[in-house]
Amino acid sequence: MGNQMTIDKHCYCASENGFGQQWSSGVALKVLYGPAESKIHPDSLVVKNGFDTTPLQCSADCNPPCNISWFKDDRNIADKPMLNLGVANKDTAGIYKCYAGNDYGNSSREVNVTVKYITVKVSPKKVSCTQGESINAQCSASGIPPNVNFLRWEHRIGSTVIRTLSKIEIERCTYQDVGTYVCQVSNSIGMYKEENVSVEIKGVVAVIVIIVVLGIVAASVAIWFRIRRRQANKRCSVATQQNTRISFDYAAPRDFSEESEEDMEAK
Repeated sequence: MGNQMTIDKHCYCASENGFGQQWSSGVALKVLYGPAESKIHPDSLVVKNGFDTTPLQCSADCNPPCNISWFKDDRNIADKPMLNLGVANKDTAGIYKCYAGNDYGNSSREVNVTVKYITVKVSPKKVSCTQGESINAQCSASGIPPNVNFLRWEHRIGSTVIRTLSKIEIERCTYQDVGTYVCQVSNSIGMYKEENVSVEIKGVVAVIVIIVVLGIVAASVAIWFRIRRRQANKRCSVATQQNTRISFDYAAPRDFSEESEEDMEAK
C-alpha cells in the first residue's frame, strides 16, 4: 500500500507491507502560480494641495514574484511596487491602478487619490479708469471640498488695509480708490486663498510719479547742500584753531642825552 504526503515543501513516497514501512528520498515540490489578488496600501488617499503625499505600495502573492506596474489615465507611470507622488497639486488627483502579473496570471487594484484645494479667479485683473467712471470687479472660487466661502474684499495700499468691502461696485472712481483690492476665500477644512485686482486712475499715477521724483530730487539737493555746509564749517574751524606766528624785529630806543659833543658836532 502506498501514500503521498507533503512535508516542508518536499514530496515523499512511503510503501509498507506486513513486514515493515519504507520511505523514499524527498523530492522538492515547486508550485508556480499567479496572483490571486493585488493589494494597495493605503487603500485610499486624501491630501491637501501643496503637502507631501503618502507613498502608495502595491503587493501581490505570486511565484515567481510578480512584475508590478502603475498606471494613471491608461498611461504607464512607474514599474515598481512603491509609487511616490511627491508634493500634491490638482493634477495629482485621480484613479491610480496597480497591475501585478507573471507567466501564470495577473491581477489589478485601483486607488483613488483626492487633493483638496481652492482656486480663486478675479475679473478683471487690472482696472484703469478716468475719474468719475464706474468700477466693477468679480471674484469666483471653486475647489474640493466644493463649499467655498467668500470672506471679503480688502482695499490695500502697500501692506496697509484701507477698508473692507463685500463687493467692488464703485459708481464714481476718484484718486481715493487707487490701490490693490484683494478677494479672500476659505473652505470648511481651513484652507485659505486670495487674489488681487489692481486699480489705477488715469492721470493720477503720472502725477504721483512726478511728485515722488520731485521729492527725491529735492531731498537729494538738500542733502548735498547740507554736506557742503558741513565741509565748509569744518574747514573754517580748522583754520581758526591753527596757531598764527608773528615775528617782530625789536630795536631799543636811543638815548640822545648820552651822545658826546663830538658826535653832535659831527652831525
